[in-house]
Amino acid sequence: MAFVSTFSILALVAVSAAPHKTLALTKASEPDGTEYSLSFCARPSPSAALNLPGHAFVGYSMKPRKGARRYLAVGHTTYAPPGAVLLTYLGLRPSVEGSIEEELFTATQEHCLVLLVSKAAYDQAIAAAADVVSGGLPSFTEQRRTILRYTLGAQDCMSFMLGVLKPFAGDRGVRIPARGPTELPLPYLRRLIDAN
Repeated sequence: MAFVSTFSILALVAVSAAPHKTLALTKASEPDGTEYSLSFCARPSPSAALNLPGHAFVGYSMKPRKGARRYLAVGHTTYAPPGAVLLTYLGLRPSVEGSIEEELFTATQEHCLVLLVSKAAYDQAIAAAADVVSGGLPSFTEQRRTILRYTLGAQDCMSFMLGVLKPFAGDRGVRIPARGPTELPLPYLRRLIDAN
């Protein structure tokens, strides 16, 4: 009996810690059979030695009834040194240069909350990142970047991701936990997945 109980507890832990979760927010497929999904993702730091905070981004995906799936990930990045970025937390520096641009796949450890959505909801999510994606989704025809001033905690990668996610909260079915003032992308994404 103890073995069964221990196994059950381990099974529950494994289920709650899955790296991805999918929510179906649409009850019917589109008339033309195209499937639309949005992925709200975070990945760990590219360098544990430098203790960088990781990154959050949004993935846009569409799969026609006949044809290959197309996918584009968009995120908010900064080109400033980590020390300069962290100074924006302390108010010792007003901002650093950043951008919203196409993401590259960099980690098998990415965690995502995936929403299966209607075309209308997909288009709404595109509009939330219109500075970048209005010229062509799901792939860019040229390298483009929207330059902006970046303040950690105000226009950072998590703020960008949560801005695209916010219209899906409440009655639309997604529970969005409050973000801690110094919470990093991967721990927050874990809480977001577990809340749903």
